Amino acid sequence: MPSHRAGGKFGGDHTTVIGVAEPVVDEAQQIPQVSKIVLGIIKHIGNGRTGIKFKPIQSGLKAVIRGNGCIQKIYFYTSEPATAQQQLQQAFHNGK
Repeated sequence: MPSHRAGGKFGGDHTTVIGVAEPVVDEAQQIPQVSKIVLGIIKHIGNGRTGIKFKPIQSGLKAVIRGNGCIQKIYFYTSEPATAQQQLQQAFHNGK
């Protein structure tokens, strides 16, 4: 079930986050080096395995998070992408 996140480090037009991504964005809020979190739109796709993939971007990380039946891109603006990625990856696996 999607939930909403807004204020604080959250920016952008979308406030809804898919369920499997909730532990990741909640962890990102706690990381001092993460300055901004931008939630992308949710796309509904066929059922499949949940997972997370990271890609470095100029100012941080892009995460593509797949839930059961949907996928969402989330951008994390950070001064330390490698450290943030490790913490966010762990939050994803602990939250499953």
